[in-house]
Amino acid sequence: MNTRIVITGTGCVFPAAVGIGALELALFGGGAGNRRVEDLGEASKRRLPPLVRRRMSRLASMVCLACGESLGAAGIRLEEERDRIGLVFGTGYGELDTTSRMFLAGLEDHMSPTLFHNSVHNAPMGYAGIITGIRGPSLTVSDGHVSGESAFIRAAGLVGGGVASIVAAGAGDERYAFPLFQDPGQGSDPGEGSGFAVMESLESAARRGARAISEMRGWSAGAFDGDPENVGARVDCACAALGEALSGTGGTARSGLAIFAHLWGNGTDDEVLLSAASRVFGGEVTTWSSRDFCGAFPASGSARMLAAALSIARNELPAGTRITPGFGGRVENVLVVGMDPEGDVSAVLLSPPEGGPRP
Repeated sequence: MNTRIVITGTGCVFPAAVGIGALELALFGGGAGNRRVEDLGEASKRRLPPLVRRRMSRLASMVCLACGESLGAAGIRLEEERDRIGLVFGTGYGELDTTSRMFLAGLEDHMSPTLFHNSVHNAPMGYAGIITGIRGPSLTVSDGHVSGESAFIRAAGLVGGGVASIVAAGAGDERYAFPLFQDPGQGSDPGEGSGFAVMESLESAARRGARAISEMRGWSAGAFDGDPENVGARVDCACAALGEALSGTGGTARSGLAIFAHLWGNGTDDEVLLSAASRVFGGEVTTWSSRDFCGAFPASGSARMLAAALSIARNELPAGTRITPGFGGRVENVLVVGMDPEGDVSAVLLSPPEGGPRP
């Protein structure tokens, strides 16, 4: 693909980090936060239309706030660009908390039509389209614990294929507590949040006079159809995904490289990822785990994507990064990696925009 795809704006609603300014402070100031967004209500009241907000779920509110911030940060003039903009949203659970309440309501005589509407996975994108007036293509993907990375990969396809010149891409999940839904991949480390980035071609950014924060240079979505207990096969799948994401760079992306993933501290997923990274890069690699920041909600890939974009723009690694000997001190490339307990692996490579400003 010849189209160069850059990120020009970001927005987020994460625990202890509502807004990009708060996200930078949490990442580079060492604040990990909790697992639930506490001030979502006040943020929603300030930024979302009251009539729409009263019908929205918690997840839709987070998504609309994050999406709106990313569009504003990119300098998008919605009245001029809304026909050219697409929306892509990734979620592992969708409106799971809403769905659980709908099941409980179904045991009684009455059920709210709004509750039913909000239980659909693509409801957040519907609300985002209503609030922004965006008329381009809208897509919701649900790929388990690689849903965040999948959303950005799909968005790159829309931009690269000329379907939309600008795409607001992101992901999100809400924390839930309902006995019928237990995700073994989330375990005792739940979380919630939503992160969005505006992705567009370099030509589109230049035409608008927008500053490119980082460039998306490669990606891979590796589906695993074997036994999740087969660690060797899972390592092979992860190696293939990492290698494919790096394949278009001619080897240059191996310098100043860090991997951003969800690391539990032990267990099979960590073993798979670290073994694959060692094999691909010939040794240990600098790593940052999103665990302490946002927990293990499936769409946490959106948090890793924004952390990677900000790290590249600042030429600084987040607090808590495990820096291996030999790291050159400059954040030249970041591989964002998502892993599903079933074995699927997705990887996205972000780099500084070619010729772009650096600190």
